[in-house]
Amino acid sequence: MAHAGAVYPTNVSQLSDFIEENLKLLSGDCHPIRDPATLKGILSPHIDFNRGKSTYAHLWAHASPYMADIEQLIILGTDHNGGLGSITPTRQNYSTPFGTLRTDVAAVGEILENLEQEAVDNEELHHLSEHSIELALVWAHYFIKKKSISVIPILCGSFQHFINDRKYPHIDEKIANCVAALKQISDRKKTLIVAAGDLAHVGPQFGDSTKYDGDEKMKLEAKDYETLTAIEDGDAERFYGLSMEDQDSRKICGLSSIYLMLRVIGNAEGETIQYDQCPADEANTSLVSIAGSLLFTN
Repeated sequence: MAHAGAVYPTNVSQLSDFIEENLKLLSGDCHPIRDPATLKGILSPHIDFNRGKSTYAHLWAHASPYMADIEQLIILGTDHNGGLGSITPTRQNYSTPFGTLRTDVAAVGEILENLEQEAVDNEELHHLSEHSIELALVWAHYFIKKKSISVIPILCGSFQHFINDRKYPHIDEKIANCVAALKQISDRKKTLIVAAGDLAHVGPQFGDSTKYDGDEKMKLEAKDYETLTAIEDGDAERFYGLSMEDQDSRKICGLSSIYLMLRVIGNAEGETIQYDQCPADEANTSLVSIAGSLLFTN
């Protein structure tokens, strides 16, 4: 729990109170959207809770009616320090203030068969300080309330080299084999796949000359909703292609984890529960956009 005490309370009661206070602010009922559809995937933010709490609360509250029978959680998080194209599972367990979530070591072993062990060894320690999986798991664990659920945590490095070469990641044999392994693993149990990823990182804070206020925010929202529509349609190639076309000018932080989730799930239909643009500098000219989306299969 590298970010407990800084991003969220370490104390169980305080953390529960924080989550429940934000749930009370929700407008409308969080009843099942697609009964009797199966919730298969979630796009969850990994931004800090102070800025993202409304989106986290809306997303996970809407997901909760579908989560009672989940047996396995595959969570794909952005590795902010990962190598290009890296896929890094860990056999270690993740903990939240609500307890320890046990990693399915055997499933991780199957994934590792498609990877170079030395490359994984070099990057596995990123799990210790990386916030993407940790922050999404806090909300997931609150709603799962099942100690026996198994977890498969995987950090995903940048796809920038594929963007630069205008190539789709699935042409890479390692990535294609990992996707195939994850499909087999997810077919064995009632599985929920979570992509812990944010969207755009734009403005002077992120090296852009453009200041994002007024019209620029509206333009960004329109582009982000093109991306969210591709996610809702379960279309991995269109999702990735939108970023490839503009050379990832929005610097989508969850590009690799979202893409892999969509490839593993395949055909799906989804809904975006909430979208937000969060300030990223004191001048309010840079921002991070985030969203919470649910993907369903029948």
